[in-house]
Amino acid sequence: MATSKSAKNPSDEFFDSLVSNGIDFLNRSVTDLKKRPKYSVINFCVGLEIFLKARLIKEHWALVVTKPETAIIEQFRAGDFHSVSMEDAIRR
Repeated sequence: MATSKSAKNPSDEFFDSLVSNGIDFLNRSVTDLKKRPKYSVINFCVGLEIFLKARLIKEHWALVVTKPETAIIEQFRAGDFHSVSMEDAIRR
């Protein structure tokens, strides 16, 4: 995996942000449950997927990338990568 050195571990940089976003989606899911059940389910699933990816990122940032062996940290930081699916996140 191609990496560059930085003062802070990229996995730590993104973990808290992902967890916070996951919580936001779960809170929205609860809020929408009665009036917008379809969106409640969608938000719940997105929140769950984000938590799975947060767990992967805690291990190593490249595990969130579809092909971790070709992952480049600068592209990851810029959001220029393909993220794993929920199914792949579960497998990993």
